[in-house]
Amino acid sequence: MTSKIIIFLLLLLGFQMQAHPAGRHNILPDSSFRQQTSELHLIQADNQKMDSINVNQTKNVNAFSPNGDGYNDLFLKGYEITVFDRWGKELYKGMDGWDGNFNGNKVAAGTYFFIRHIRDNSGNIVNEHKGTVTLIRQ
Repeated sequence: MTSKIIIFLLLLLGFQMQAHPAGRHNILPDSSFRQQTSELHLIQADNQKMDSINVNQTKNVNAFSPNGDGYNDLFLKGYEITVFDRWGKELYKGMDGWDGNFNGNKVAAGTYFFIRHIRDNSGNIVNEHKGTVTLIRQ
């Protein structure tokens, strides 16, 4: 199977391709939150290595509970996100992970909206993922 066919099949499954210098590629799922990277080796019919592709597999996160217990206290730490309330007010922007606060005050439990920007190696935004997250308080 050629590399073009494999890439096409991955794109059909909802992955995105991100080109790298030196001919390497990253294949990113559309909603990559918790990533686990695997490297696929594309092999020609004569068993010679033709190319490598990094594939990031993910699990989507759609809820968190910032209660200070050390589990699920931050939403999408390490990802560039902006979080909004239901009226479109920006509550958080950054990469440190949203802690469920706005201006030092806890926000109410409920559903919030977010945008996660995906950048290439040069820092240009190449895609964005929009979604909702449920903040759970006890």
